[in-house]
Amino acid sequence: MAPAGAVLTTTLLLIAVGAFAAQTYVPVHEEPRHRLVWESQNVRVLDLLIPPGDTTKFHIHNSPIFYVTLTPGSLRTQRAGERWVTPTGRPSGPGSVRFDDSYKETPVIHRVSNSGETQIRSILVLNERESPREIGDRVVILPGKQEIDSKWFRQSRVTLEAGDKLEWEGARARIVAVLVSGSHVLITKRKSEVEPPTTAHGMTMPGDSVNFNGRSGYTFENRSSDTVTLIVVAVL
Repeated sequence: MAPAGAVLTTTLLLIAVGAFAAQTYVPVHEEPRHRLVWESQNVRVLDLLIPPGDTTKFHIHNSPIFYVTLTPGSLRTQRAGERWVTPTGRPSGPGSVRFDDSYKETPVIHRVSNSGETQIRSILVLNERESPREIGDRVVILPGKQEIDSKWFRQSRVTLEAGDKLEWEGARARIVAVLVSGSHVLITKRKSEVEPPTTAHGMTMPGDSVNFNGRSGYTFENRSSDTVTLIVVAVL
């Protein structure tokens, strides 16, 4: 059951945008351009793809969300009942990342349009917990270079040269890994006494994503002849 404050906020939002928006918006994971890749009780992974000249349906954001940009394009947004605007300060290059946790307190109904000549594509990770997990003194250390540390998400960037491997001890969190450049990456669960090393996740092209419980250690391996870059997100 949602907290009373969250219900009240959403109710007020719907009143503010009017009956039209209340009747025509959909949850973000049901919006056709936001393809649902994977979901669990608290986490959803979406593959957002907007062709040139296309516009999404009105949809609602009401949970913290992490964005991994693959192709930025020219984007405009329109909140229900308002005019179109061009957002400023957003990541502009492939592999750029950001998160927005304001939707948790203030849900937003909007639609997004691609006004450019190239497609817009991003991988979105939604944290749908009622509140962040209490991690206490436990530190979630991710592989590679740490970049974002918030109460909802932590994120790192892994770069592997041709043939390189990276051993990672793991972390008690749901992990989403996104390939942003290169190809042929294999993420394999390391040997342990209680679980056999049978889990392997492969990614072959930019935009591929995998998710797994990070509790066991893993090996990240570049099986291509090119440099690869991965974005690793822990959902807290």
